[in-house]
Amino acid sequence: MSGPLSSESDARRQFDALLGDVVGRDDQLTALAAAADEQIVESVPELDTTELRRALAACTRSLARAMLPGLSSGTTPATLPDAVYEFVEVLVDNDLDLPVLLRTCRAGQNATVRGLMDALERRTTDVPPQLLLHVASFTADWAGSTAETLSATFGRGDGGGGFAARRERAVRTVLGGGPLDAAQIESRLGYRLGGVHHGFVVWRGDGDRDLVALARALAGADVPVLAVEAAGGTVWGWIGCGSPDHGGCLARVDLDGTGSMVALGPPLPGIDGFRSSHRQAVAAQSVAIRAGMRERVVDFRDVEIEYLCSRDVPSMTDFVARELGALGDDPKLVDTLGAYLTSGCSVEAAARRLRVHRNTVRYRLEHVEQALGHPVEHRRLELELAIRCARTFDVPRSS
Repeated sequence: MSGPLSSESDARRQFDALLGDVVGRDDQLTALAAAADEQIVESVPELDTTELRRALAACTRSLARAMLPGLSSGTTPATLPDAVYEFVEVLVDNDLDLPVLLRTCRAGQNATVRGLMDALERRTTDVPPQLLLHVASFTADWAGSTAETLSATFGRGDGGGGFAARRERAVRTVLGGGPLDAAQIESRLGYRLGGVHHGFVVWRGDGDRDLVALARALAGADVPVLAVEAAGGTVWGWIGCGSPDHGGCLARVDLDGTGSMVALGPPLPGIDGFRSSHRQAVAAQSVAIRAGMRERVVDFRDVEIEYLCSRDVPSMTDFVARELGALGDDPKLVDTLGAYLTSGCSVEAAARRLRVHRNTVRYRLEHVEQALGHPVEHRRLELELAIRCARTFDVPRSS
């Protein structure tokens, strides 16, 4: 790698200030990487598919964040981010050969030099020649060594197996809650731990689908996504949202016919949010599996009460039988009570929900209260919880 520049202190300070202005912030690095992606795909049209573009974007962004901050000193990390090796794996999976990889590296080198030069020239009309030479030399060395490393990986045919295992271990390290080197973990994952994370779990139903590809497809265009295979035909994923908007970072994916299901955690910020959103997505998955749900997408916020109640199944069963047992197996009474409670104890709203006359609702509620032995309002919360548990988990209403 090219070494630090030797220059007078004033020139050196100007040099460092210019570089810091160009690569000193994550949004600037992301913009450089995005521009490079377009130039690379223009030069290597084989990459112009949704899957390959997504893998390329993860690769260029992780490289920009890992490499460009060392531009001033001329130093680069000893290892490449795992997202780079994942890109190689996707190339292999798409039956693309080594020349495509080498053309991609060459196009990436040219795009990086052009992007850095343009960014520098936008900030000053007098870019020092030594700075231009240093940028070109640094980028050439960087691209060359990267191409050599990836060519060896490509030749061995081990594009992602070992690296996928390393990424899973890195994810488990984060989830474990212990001390960690965030920068090192981010480099390994190709995913930033700051910001807002939308955790999700994808698992296979009765179909046969590439779950990692499906998980990545859940992220909208140009939205960072991390997906790792876990045990039991399950993929854990996180989408890097720009804000805590629950649906803003999710793409519309048709899951019908895939035999797969998705459980969602809420969008939460920071490393703690990374962990918590994942934990709640796993909880939503457990409810979906226990209840045998048919819905393809299960949101934790829709089943949180059921999850909490199901943590102690024997107690939940006793609770349902105690609250609803007097109604026996009369579905009309239970459905009427449920509609009445979820309608805010409004007879008119319950009648509209059930598509019956309001007098029918009043008549049935009289029978409900006779069976229960108390007015509905006296145990409103308990009755509503019992109905939700009985419906979700098919819990018997009588012992």
